[in-house]
Amino acid sequence: MTKPLIPQYIRSCVIPLGLPSRNRVRQFLLPLTFVSVLFQGIAAVAQSQPSPTVTAKSDSQAVGNKEYDAQKELARMTKRYSLTKDQKTKIQPILADQQKQVHTLGEEKSLTDSEWAGAVGEVHQQTVLKVKLQLTGTQVTKFLQDEAKRAKKSQDQTDDDDYGPPPGGGFGGGPGGGGPPGE
Repeated sequence: MTKPLIPQYIRSCVIPLGLPSRNRVRQFLLPLTFVSVLFQGIAAVAQSQPSPTVTAKSDSQAVGNKEYDAQKELARMTKRYSLTKDQKTKIQPILADQQKQVHTLGEEKSLTDSEWAGAVGEVHQQTVLKVKLQLTGTQVTKFLQDEAKRAKKSQDQTDDDDYGPPPGGGFGGGPGGGGPPGE
């Protein structure tokens, strides 16, 4: 007895030559349709996923998920501090330089996260000093108040990253800390 070249399970899925019966067509088309829809769904999901690479918009520079746009910052400052046209023309290159420096730091692979944060902080402080020189007395007061709020918010966020025990002792310590009974 010779072994057939095509196994039975494959022959049963292949439409025989001649006129196929309805059941054979359904047997063949149903799995084919299912696989086709499945591949289309996978392709649609893959295309909708955002790319994790560095992306840059026309006037902004992004590193990872952090984006800074000097033009948007200038517009915010103009509204917040009522900047004059002269002030805007002097502050715009300062903010553009900050944007460029921060982007360059973001592309530097040798920096650790804390080194990067420190370097960005230094760039920001230099920018604050340069911008402050372009503002009037009332604008400077408001600007420095906003900077103090930003610095406090930034400090609070870094304090939240502490992985030590919570205030009051946490598990096994402090009042009602869940230690063994009688202690």
